[in-house]
Order: sequence, then C-alpha cells, then structure tokens
Amino acid sequence: MSPALDEVTPIEGWLLEQYAKQACDDPWSIERYSACRLLKESGISCYLWAEDALVYYGVPTGVFDIHIIVDDVKKAADALIERGWHPPPPDFKARYIDIEEATCYLVELQCKSVRNFDPVVALTAASDWDIKLPDIAMQKSWQPQRIARWPFIPPLHQLLDSLIRKWLDTSDHLFFCRHISNFLGYLYDYVPILNLREFADYLKVEHQQYHFDVIAGVSYTREPFRIHSKKVRDSILRGDYEICECSVSRDDDRFFTAGVEAQLLAMLPPANHK
Repeated sequence: MSPALDEVTPIEGWLLEQYAKQACDDPWSIERYSACRLLKESGISCYLWAEDALVYYGVPTGVFDIHIIVDDVKKAADALIERGWHPPPPDFKARYIDIEEATCYLVELQCKSVRNFDPVVALTAASDWDIKLPDIAMQKSWQPQRIARWPFIPPLHQLLDSLIRKWLDTSDHLFFCRHISNFLGYLYDYVPILNLREFADYLKVEHQQYHFDVIAGVSYTREPFRIHSKKVRDSILRGDYEICECSVSRDDDRFFTAGVEAQLLAMLPPANHK
C-alpha cells in the first residue's frame, strides 16, 4: 500500500505528487517510447534520459532525440534492429557531435529520411553515466499505479548524481559540457525539492558539497565553479575534505556573479521608452 502523503517527508511527498501528475494506465504504450517497450520485451533494462527525464520531473523543456541508457549498447541496438529499426541515412548529423562516437543512433522502420528536428533514438551506455539500471524483472513486473514512478524513468537523485558527475568530468567536450550544465540549471530552477538542503541526503557523498553550494547561490553553471567543484569532489573521495555550508567565499566574483552583473546593468544608460 502506498503511504499517505502526510506520513512522508516533504521530499517524498513532492515526488509522490509528481508521480500522480504523470499517472498513466500503461506508460509502455506511449508511442514516443516504443523503443523502451521493445527493449523490455527483449529482456533489456533501460532508462529514459536527457530532456524526456527532465520533463517527467516538471521541467518545461522541449524534447528532441529519445535518449535511452542501456547496459550494453550493441545488444540493445541489435534487439531494435531485429524489430525493424535501422541506422539513420548517411546525411544524418548527430545533434551533439562531441559524443557521437559514444552514441548509437537508430530510426524506426517507417522513417526513410531524417529531417533536422525529427527525433531519433540515441542509445548510450549506463557505464558512461555512472548509473545502475534496475533488474529487468522489476520493469517487467511493474503494475500501473496512481502513485508510482514510471519504470523506465530514473529516480531523481540518480539522475542528478549522474549529471553532476558527467558535468565535472567532461571538460574536453565543451559543447556537451554546456548542455549538461543546462540540464542541471533546469532541474534546480524547476524542481522545488532540489532547493532543500535535505536533498543532499539522497545524493552520493561526493556530490553533496555541490548541492550545498548551489543552494547557497553560487553561479553553478560557470566553468570556474566546475573546475573548483571537481577538485572538491576529488578531495571528498580521498577523505580529506569536510563538507560545509558553502565551499567558496561569497566575496569571490568568480563564483557569485549576481553582484557583478548588477553593477554592469547599473552602468548601462537609461532605456529610451519613446
């Protein structure tokens, strides 16, 4: 039996309410996610990723390619190809060329061409995202419930942990790094429970300082903070860092840019409203 909302923490309560908003008799039947259903039928566990996962948690972003995380990309691709999916045409251009080699793109049988904004399935390895997929038996035995997370949606804390780690470790892929920072920005802007200090308890210990810094007001999508946070993360993993309320000085303009931005705006000439 699902717990009553007054018996759970504010974080758990918000999640249960969000699951109820997304209630669906059979999420496996949603046409956009047909690849997830086919993978399940082939005994392959998967999670939806990228924009689709963010939208599920209330982020008002558009959805593009259907990113799916699997344990074995080749096995998953072979399973879809057996069901009629095929590689995109030669003129297909991946949306994120800096991770193209790590991604397998497929289109449905009826798609003979792929225009700029046509969605394709993008398979990537769970190991690349440091995330553990559920046992396939759990996904196969899922029963529709009013208050339950869709079986192919990652738990919020796992999604956030994965995106933080990916952002800290992708300095060589500048465009993709910026894309991941946007994901993090969307989550912290639109998911209210991420503004609670208590959410750190759900995260891996090496990412808790990042969380505290964000809710302290650090400009968390900027490169100086990424470099700093990576050093902090590595220190935590070595066991020589004590987590605190905020890891940087509030007087440091590299990390708290709101004051600098306000000064720059104040220097602009008055707007002409004629």
